[in-house]
Amino acid sequence: MAACEETNSELEELEKFLEEEVSLHELKGLSGRVMEGAELGDVRCLNFLRNAMAKGPCFREAFRPADVSTCAVVFLKRAEGDRDEARSEAIKLLNNVVCGSQELAPEIWKEIFQSDLDILSQDDVPTLALLNACINADEAAAFAFSTDEKLLSSSTRCLSSEDEDLALWSLVITRKLAQSPKLFKASLATLQESEEGFKCLDTFIYAVDELLSSDNVHLKIKLDPESLVGILSTLAKDGKASALTLLGTAASTGNLVENAVEVSICGLQSAVDGSLTSARSSALRLLMFSVHLGGREAQNLVLQLGGIPLVLSSMGVDDTNPLMREWSVMCIRNLCAGNEEVQKEIESYEIKEAQQSELLRTAGLETYLTEDGKLKIRKA
Repeated sequence: MAACEETNSELEELEKFLEEEVSLHELKGLSGRVMEGAELGDVRCLNFLRNAMAKGPCFREAFRPADVSTCAVVFLKRAEGDRDEARSEAIKLLNNVVCGSQELAPEIWKEIFQSDLDILSQDDVPTLALLNACINADEAAAFAFSTDEKLLSSSTRCLSSEDEDLALWSLVITRKLAQSPKLFKASLATLQESEEGFKCLDTFIYAVDELLSSDNVHLKIKLDPESLVGILSTLAKDGKASALTLLGTAASTGNLVENAVEVSICGLQSAVDGSLTSARSSALRLLMFSVHLGGREAQNLVLQLGGIPLVLSSMGVDDTNPLMREWSVMCIRNLCAGNEEVQKEIESYEIKEAQQSELLRTAGLETYLTEDGKLKIRKA
């Protein structure tokens, strides 16, 4: 009991020195005891060391970051599976170590994230913050993360978390991956190959799309054959709405992939065949930008690929995706602009029947065809 009171008294003295930023050299013997306490999971010792690491050179001389890191790692390995305050403090301590001594990031990454330690079995903010610190301090760690199915899936899953702080840290990590074509390509491939990761693939791509289109985040993903086009195009052709959306966002900034017309037509066909409304709308959006930027060559390619009927068939009212019709109209406008062949092609089609909309039906209305083939609305 007396020893415990003595230790608490010593810690209080240390905390005073921490607050007053006085040199710790005169406190002989105490640093060793604090390190021992941290290794055993003493919350006050861990908290003190975490604050000391944030204070600067004065305290880093008394408590070497490498030694502090070792103490925290030893405790975490001993307390594997625990989710108590001490574990949280140890993770936060390592975060401060990496932020102040980036040269230690590779070793901490190896000890924490590439060991048998199941660090992300339960997601929490301190762990994601440490993960972010490591991949920002060490490019090798960043690439290793982008190819680790378990870690990447766990982090990506947090993007849709109801915990706002958890979702924010996951978005910060995703930003790091999105800023590098190499990391983004590796991440896409990793998520594709993993059953758990594939469930998060849409969430990941939509998050990147949000970052790409945000006014506050200056990202420009290089969509070239050597980096992303292969993977994204394959997903898009198969009707993956998130991939079509990302390619469409890139196209809206003038960053158009070489085979965008073919990708959008294939994606549109897959969406029609699979009744994938969201993908259908995304494919039309990509096609609209592709034709706008590609000019007459793109218009003729759509004609050759038989894309006109696909676009026209998407002009009906869809209650689940009202924007689909608008994208179709914009596509037709861009396709017809200055191109008589396309105009004649469209004029050759006839409306066979009027599709009914649940929304119109609820309002007591219906669509019908007049004798001259025009589509109109009337009371049901």
